[in-house]
Amino acid sequence: MSRSSVLSFVVLGAESSPTPLRSRSDIERVIRDLGEQISKGRTEGVVLVGLLKGSLHLVADLSRALRISCLIDFIALGAVQPDSPCICIEKDLDISVDGREVVLVEDIVDGGRSTSYAVDLLRRRGARSVAVCALIDRPRRREVAIDLDYVGFHETEEHLVGYGIASDERFRNLPAIYRLRRPNEASEVERPTRSALS
Repeated sequence: MSRSSVLSFVVLGAESSPTPLRSRSDIERVIRDLGEQISKGRTEGVVLVGLLKGSLHLVADLSRALRISCLIDFIALGAVQPDSPCICIEKDLDISVDGREVVLVEDIVDGGRSTSYAVDLLRRRGARSVAVCALIDRPRRREVAIDLDYVGFHETEEHLVGYGIASDERFRNLPAIYRLRRPNEASEVERPTRSALS
């Protein structure tokens, strides 16, 4: 991407510099395709369950790409203790999934532990079916076996940010997906201009 097609700005306190990996138009195209796939055969609608916090942008855009009715809810999971493999619920669902078709929505699937836990939880709560939709899959980092039904991109990059994905809670609001460069030499983020994002 040429210098003329990006907008540079300073992120206060940033010690890393993201560089564009997947554009806004790439994401929009993939989400349209995911919406079409999820809509097929689901005449009674679907419940989108987003795994917080990273799925927020994806759930909003995906819900608008569906051609069927949908309910939206969110769940947040965390470790019982730092570095613990045990998972706990930090924010539970507000609606019942009993007897409903559910699509678990994630920004990125790495090890798969949170995904597996959430799928099992939704099944135990009586969901008629549970499918998994991930914007990004990084199968090389998988720790537990988990099937993903809908995937936007397959990536091998270690450090990604933007479109809901954060690094130390930063860069979630970037409109596209970026590769996070280290080390400390840059505190500047290259961000696509409005024309590049359309």
